[in-house]
Amino acid sequence: SIAVLTVAQHRSAHRRDLTSILQQSDRVVTARLAEAAAKGELSTIKAPEELAKVLVSVMFTLSLRARSGTKRKELDIIAACAIALVTGAIA
Repeated sequence: SIAVLTVAQHRSAHRRDLTSILQQSDRVVTARLAEAAAKGELSTIKAPEELAKVLVSVMFTLSLRARSGTKRKELDIIAACAIALVTGAIA
């Protein structure tokens, strides 16, 4: 939530925890992108680590937006755009 982000700004232990969560999420998504590319599910990804960070950012933003009351239809559109970005449907 926003409170976690605010607290992380001022408390090094919380900042480390948040950094750890983001880094772990980045690694998991990077690995999944690499796996999908190896299986031919995605075309070759030139910068999987950076793309993973974008996707993790989208996932966290979707969570914040959902908690703030954003309608499901709008969340679905954002998610679809992220998927299109990954699959190359948009550049």
